[in-house]
Amino acid sequence: MTGTPGARSKAGAAASGKLHPVVWVYLLSVIIPLGFDLGSVAMTGLRLVLLFTIIPTTAGLFSGKYGKVYPVDYLFCLHMLWATLAMFMNNPGIALQNSGSFILEFLGGYMLGRAYIRTPADFAALAPRVLDAATELVGRAPAAPARKSKSVPPVDDLGPATAKWDYL
Repeated sequence: MTGTPGARSKAGAAASGKLHPVVWVYLLSVIIPLGFDLGSVAMTGLRLVLLFTIIPTTAGLFSGKYGKVYPVDYLFCLHMLWATLAMFMNNPGIALQNSGSFILEFLGGYMLGRAYIRTPADFAALAPRVLDAATELVGRAPAAPARKSKSVPPVDDLGPATAKWDYL
């Protein structure tokens, strides 16, 4: 760890597996469907959270605040540039709005993950919560042990002796 103020408390939070409050806000904005129009731009709660966090997390990542910058970080940014260029070449009428939302959601989510999910303990704290939320959204019942049913012998109109035979 570095000698910066607060580095020790961040390390303690990471070791205990607690999620950063920004991650909680992000998860809630994914689950709660809030939406509004900002001019011609359709905004959601998720986009609003990412709009406020993408610049500080991107600047922090490339300044080294969140550790070493890996080649995949540059590749994500190059992918955004390539996708934006492709949108402008193929559909220039709506490319600005589409590329903006694409960059915001794709790169913003990646930067939040790089900034706040940094250790195995952070991931271990996040994964069960995401899986539980996904299970509830899908509407699947939690796994429960199957009950053993009693074996009931087959019976038809003529009695138990004839129900054992298949006549057709």
